[in-house]
Amino acid sequence: MQGTTEPTQQPAAYPATDRTVPTRSPDRASYDKELVHAILDEAYVCHLGFVRDDAPVVLPTLFARVGETLYVHGSTGSRPLRMTGRADPGLPVCLTVTHVDALILARSAFHHSINYRSVVVHGTAYDVTDAQEKRTALDALVDHVVAGRSRDSRPANKKELAATAVIRLDLDEVSAKLRTGGVNDEPEDLALPTGPVSSPAQGLRRARRRPRTGPRHRTPALPQGPVMLIHPWDAPRDDTEWQRWLAVHDFGHLVVNGPDGEPPFAQPLHFAYDAERGEVVTHLARPNPMWPALLARPEVVLSVVDDYAYVPGPWQAAPDQAPEHGEPTSFYAAVQLRCRAHVVDDPSEKAELLNRQVGHFQPEGGSAEVAVGEAPFGRLFGRRPRAAARSHRRARQVQVRGQAHRGGAGPDRRKADGPGRSG
Repeated sequence: MQGTTEPTQQPAAYPATDRTVPTRSPDRASYDKELVHAILDEAYVCHLGFVRDDAPVVLPTLFARVGETLYVHGSTGSRPLRMTGRADPGLPVCLTVTHVDALILARSAFHHSINYRSVVVHGTAYDVTDAQEKRTALDALVDHVVAGRSRDSRPANKKELAATAVIRLDLDEVSAKLRTGGVNDEPEDLALPTGPVSSPAQGLRRARRRPRTGPRHRTPALPQGPVMLIHPWDAPRDDTEWQRWLAVHDFGHLVVNGPDGEPPFAQPLHFAYDAERGEVVTHLARPNPMWPALLARPEVVLSVVDDYAYVPGPWQAAPDQAPEHGEPTSFYAAVQLRCRAHVVDDPSEKAELLNRQVGHFQPEGGSAEVAVGEAPFGRLFGRRPRAAARSHRRARQVQVRGQAHRGGAGPDRRKADGPGRSG
């Protein structure tokens, strides 16, 4: 009809270009806008690549999508922002986002792979100078991290806006690339031994596992007392493996025996592990109901568990099995320390332990030192002090009973177990 205009329908896919068609495995590429948007929206960090002084530079940074535009966060002194403000505006860039969904462990090293989803964006980035667009972009960046957070936060003032820069990159040349599915083994490899796992390939999300076999990984007699079950293939090579793992983990559960006839107490808490001293340092508030039980029976367990991955049964099925006959399991990493807790009430020693613990979490500083009788934390040693509990791993237990356990089960060879499989 004359005088009316049909609404313009946006294409559902991005056009393929020389730069967006991958040279390897082009069948894994996709230009579907809905898929691209989903991959972008799930990521917090992108990598922004550009050329500076004839050399490539790649920077990780925060970003957000608003429709068909990406906004990249930066400061006014950052390299890409300084370059977009040159006489010839605009900076040729390449922006990437990647999600690793699974590790694919094949019978052969060559066919090991990962399942992933990725997006590559080519284009020209521009510095956002319009005040309203800049505020819209900054709100989008905040909401991308926590939905609705911009409404609950104070808006940036003039000084903060002047110190913050935003790059705009339109979604014109875009492609996604994905790998899904399981392992691709060669037919001649199907008869190869698979080691301690029943499936030649396991899909693991954020799980790290290195199966081990051989005489030195045979299961010895288990020590007496409560332990985790640890299969020999889950055990560590030596004590340094679990000690290094524990050195970068500092939150766990302290388990204390309850009174007779009562269940144990379990307290989530921060701690600092010192491998050289063979001790863990933590603290509890005086009103904590765990104190009477701890003083009565100082034998405790500190349990630390890392991220885990559930492995569906079909992934576990052997080549000659029906997929539905595969046995589901879980993979994870864990350390248990069986300790004797020493309660520290001397004010000076307590202050030293608290400073050690704060120093572990804040190596860059920023908090006042804890000192007896001095502000601001001297009050901790007043009428209602906080007490530090120092938990030593007993030498006899380590040598004889293997009281440091790591993995999905309990002590093996009196040593800690590696990242484990549930028993």
